[in-house]
Amino acid sequence: MSTDLAVQYLLGYIDEHLFEPKLSWPQHDFQVRSFSRFAALELMNRLLDHPTMDPIYIAEIFIIETELYKDLAEGTQWQLQVYVANKVGKDILNLLNRKENL
Repeated sequence: MSTDLAVQYLLGYIDEHLFEPKLSWPQHDFQVRSFSRFAALELMNRLLDHPTMDPIYIAEIFIIETELYKDLAEGTQWQLQVYVANKVGKDILNLLNRKENL
């Protein structure tokens, strides 16, 4: 899969599932959505920074990194952010794998 195609899929995912949170949302929901968007945009930037690398490999590395940070962040103020980033990374990896197998 090309980086351009992966970025297209990722932008579609962000638009469809990770639209901007509203200020009126409960704080936890607002944080989860904000952290989700941040993680997806971070992954997209990694794809754009390394256009010759396999996008699925980049997503896998992102997940491994967040797995490591999950252990370090446990019990800290960063726990939710890292947990959400890991989940978003896995969701995006699943999306890229599904699209590649079409």
